[in-house]
Amino acid sequence: MNMERIEELCLNYLRQSDNPLVPVTVLAEYCAREDKDGRLSAEELLPFLRRHGEVRVMEGPSENEAIGAELFSAAGIDMGPRAILKTRIPAPGEIAAMLSAQAEDMLHVLRTALAKAEKEEDHDRAAALGKALERTEAMKARIAATIRPNDNKGPAKK
Repeated sequence: MNMERIEELCLNYLRQSDNPLVPVTVLAEYCAREDKDGRLSAEELLPFLRRHGEVRVMEGPSENEAIGAELFSAAGIDMGPRAILKTRIPAPGEIAAMLSAQAEDMLHVLRTALAKAEKEEDHDRAAALGKALERTEAMKARIAATIRPNDNKGPAKK
């Protein structure tokens, strides 16, 4: 496999992507389509991206977190490792706004799941979902507290 070609493909994709934060699986699939000799899995591409000076890798939630990747996935949010060019990292206020929107999506999924659990009289699942809903609401409130109106330069001062 030609790592210079893989690097070229990844950097070009990251520069041109509408969403600057790209799942590593998407990059690996793109490389496989564009360079038949460059077949490598996301697991093989990840260490290369982590060491690259122009790229930052953002990790997704782990399996042990209260709100795991499967709930994000249910909300249509791929939470595996993602890559972003350092030059495209958004300002803190932009990140907070993005996180707030994702938290709102998560709240919708949790409310729907909670209603279903209550309808099915699954009390254990309803209790767990209720706790996850409370944590997500608290997280969204903390995110909202960091956003300055009309300013994408950073979090609000305390």
